[in-house]
Amino acid sequence: HNKNKLTPLATDPSAMLNCPIKGCTRQFYDKYELRSHLRTRHTKLQLKKSLTLEITGEAEFIGTYQMVPPFNPPKNAPIPVCSYHDRFRMRCPLCQDMKKCAATGPKPPLKMYRTVKTLANGVSLKFTLEKSERIPFILDKITKAKKHIQLISLCEDSIGDAWMGVTVFWNYGELKKNNFDFHQLGQVVFDTESELMQDTVPQYMPLSRIQGYGYIIKCDRSIFLKRRSNDALPRVPEDCLNFSRFRFNSNSMSYLGPRDMNPF
Repeated sequence: HNKNKLTPLATDPSAMLNCPIKGCTRQFYDKYELRSHLRTRHTKLQLKKSLTLEITGEAEFIGTYQMVPPFNPPKNAPIPVCSYHDRFRMRCPLCQDMKKCAATGPKPPLKMYRTVKTLANGVSLKFTLEKSERIPFILDKITKAKKHIQLISLCEDSIGDAWMGVTVFWNYGELKKNNFDFHQLGQVVFDTESELMQDTVPQYMPLSRIQGYGYIIKCDRSIFLKRRSNDALPRVPEDCLNFSRFRFNSNSMSYLGPRDMNPF
């Protein structure tokens, strides 16, 4: 074995690939390592400024981010990650779970944000993980009906795709179809027209599914009807305005108590 016989990449600094971001001095042996570095260590805004490239896609994340891993995913929007291996390991159960999830969802490592701007039907919308009655809606893939969602996480994955962790609000018809027992609510009568119930089972979906926003007011039926008669509700289309006071688990169809306005 000739100890002096090294590859050109290991001996010639000119063969190394430099990170193009201003102020970053990292160097890499191949384009794959460089690409992974850019995805996980720099923002799209930095890339746009340094490379003069247009940001493609419908989402622009705002502010600082937290990497997952090494940090843990949000507790209410869990996702399998492996903190032990940089690359997939066949015999690691955590890597196996992560690979299975990444087949249809975000591909770690992830950049977790709190604010995003997205383009929906030609309109720029901004959403932040905060206590608010203003929430986005998506369209049901089959019925195309509007479904309001509660944002619980926002992230960009390792290949640059934008994702959101959400829970979905269910209406009376959906609850009844899935055999929810309304007797769990005690003496309370669930409104069949304007009331929604907040699910607590999280799921990840592409952020591009957001089609607009609506308001889900946290109040009881009498207050909602009074505010509507006094024209004291937000002025949005009727199918974008509801009220919600309860939450449940859609896996067990069990009532869990009052609606959670701060689930992240």
